Amino acid sequence: MPQPPWILDTCRSAMAQAPDEKVGTTADVARELMILVYKDRLVEAGHVDLPPCLSASHVNGGDKHDQLARVMVGMCRQVRSQYESKFADMIGQMSFTARTGYGQFLTFASELFQAGVTHGKIVSLYVFCAELANSCMNNPASLGAHYVASLMSWQLRCFKETVDSWLIKQGGWSSFEKVFAPKVVGLDNITPGHLPCADPEDRKPEVWRSRMAGMAVMTLGLAYVLGS
Repeated sequence: MPQPPWILDTCRSAMAQAPDEKVGTTADVARELMILVYKDRLVEAGHVDLPPCLSASHVNGGDKHDQLARVMVGMCRQVRSQYESKFADMIGQMSFTARTGYGQFLTFASELFQAGVTHGKIVSLYVFCAELANSCMNNPASLGAHYVASLMSWQLRCFKETVDSWLIKQGGWSSFEKVFAPKVVGLDNITPGHLPCADPEDRKPEVWRSRMAGMAVMTLGLAYVLGS
């Protein structure tokens, strides 16, 4: 299904980093990937007026960087699609509000990374936060677009404090791409200006069980990708 042409611009913005990332650059890429994943989720959900915090910064980049963003959005879409009901139940049980939001986010992050960081848990963090962003947009009276900016700042802080140093030791975002590129269904068919779309055959449960082997259930009930 055709979508707005912001995907490639955001990909290039997010990936405008040297392959041999140094301390500090991983967090910059992480933030741009947040913009991409949040936008992807909100557009899919039918939101038209997106929060100002999701406006992409345009940094000169190259096509060689696009695949990492495609891998991230592809993995997030696959996990979300496979476990849509679990995410809905989880978000519903949280009773996420302006007063309780930060505390519940911290609880989630603490549980997620309690046993350490993995590439799969990074995907989980992005999917979970994108679902919360959608929940915020679905409740404009109590939360709304302005709260999405707060959510993004919490996620970025969590990344810097918990994930950044670990990811750098693994080789930066290139290690994430190496782990998950083979697992993204239809990666080669993800084209600029379109949301990643797999063949309907790939969406059958038996196909998912085969391709997404290694899924595990997190302590809060969220299924996330392991194998890293």
